Amino acid sequence: MAARRVEVGEKIRIRHGDRKGKLGVVTAHERRKTQTRLWNGQVEIKTHLTYCVEFDEDISPRRVPGSYLELI
Repeated sequence: MAARRVEVGEKIRIRHGDRKGKLGVVTAHERRKTQTRLWNGQVEIKTHLTYCVEFDEDISPRRVPGSYLELI
């Protein structure tokens, strides 16, 4: 997991997934909500902090969770 909140403009490297090892720059961050229905009928809502990353190579920008980021 990222040791601290990553600021806009910081250089990062992706640690997991199909873009592992790619270098990029954080362009924005946003909070996203997911909703899950539990076995007892209750609805659980979780909030996740994601980062928009623009890569150095010719790859389209992606939303990435903080645990995938490694600060450079």
